[in-house]
Amino acid sequence: MDRSKILAVGCGGCGNSQLSTLMDLDIRYSGIFMNTNLSEMEKLKHFDRTRRSFYISNADGTGKDRNIAERYIKEDAPKFVEMIQRYVNQDYVLFMGSMNGGTGSKAIIMLSKLTKKFCPNKSINIITTFPDINLSDIDYENTIDTWNELIKLKNGKNKIIDSIQFIDNNKSNDLQRINIKAMKELNDSFDIVGGKLDASDSRKVHTSSGYKVILHLDPRIKDTKDAINQAIKSSMFYIPENFECNVMIGNINTNVFNLQLIKNTFEAYDFTKFNNDSTKSNILVLGGCDLPTESIELTKEALKELKRKKKQRTIEDDLIIKRNNTDNNEVAAVKVQANSRLSSKDLNSIFA
Repeated sequence: MDRSKILAVGCGGCGNSQLSTLMDLDIRYSGIFMNTNLSEMEKLKHFDRTRRSFYISNADGTGKDRNIAERYIKEDAPKFVEMIQRYVNQDYVLFMGSMNGGTGSKAIIMLSKLTKKFCPNKSINIITTFPDINLSDIDYENTIDTWNELIKLKNGKNKIIDSIQFIDNNKSNDLQRINIKAMKELNDSFDIVGGKLDASDSRKVHTSSGYKVILHLDPRIKDTKDAINQAIKSSMFYIPENFECNVMIGNINTNVFNLQLIKNTFEAYDFTKFNNDSTKSNILVLGGCDLPTESIELTKEALKELKRKKKQRTIEDDLIIKRNNTDNNEVAAVKVQANSRLSSKDLNSIFA
């Protein structure tokens, strides 16, 4: 696909970081940094306040509160609509953000709706990052809420989202490494053109409705099955349980890999096309797969376990320490009648 026709919108701190990494790989992407926290955007290399910014002013983050993010985005929605309508030549829109944050998780939902409403010819695509399994209950609750909203946008009567991908933050303790590797996989997937494959073939797989899978086959691994298994294991994205899909394209060196075995492993119902170019990476892209449920099941279990631990927690009474230089008279307990007005005497007693 022509990168100049791709508009990538990084939402929240996570999405901003991924967008900047993607533009490091190829500056031809059109990018918009969207956030409620200006300081998170300003430190990024490709951030430009005058050209690439949808900043919600007079805000200082949301504290992972998706309700606050929703209110902010509603207030500034007309500004975003004006901005997105300027990107006339960018008909493929990619929203990136976390599942568990306040700004990013809400923005990918609301801005997708706005874009489809006012630019119905644009294809809406999502890359969102699942949290690891060592976070707080609000992270898991936000993730579950975002999942449910994404499903509605994918399967609703007025379908809004085309392709979806989930980044797995459990793949490494180094979040920067995850972003770099995930964005490289994504960037490489747009390079499957030339030879038998043209731009329309690439667009067909990247806009196919459902989950998208990108797999790099290592030519150093001569056994095709082993190379596929290694590609699945090393991917930064969650992988679905089965590989039935609508569309499959790829660049495969048939001198190294068994093309028929690849076709048997990944079943595409609507369209399959391969290019044989030994000078390029061996890569497969599948579009229209089932969503991987492992991601949300892990989140549900993590939330369940966290709530169990909190329920069993025993909180000890706070210990009052008596200073040695005070007299031995005990301070009398102060009782204040609950009413709407407090006298100065009441306040002095409370804070004594």
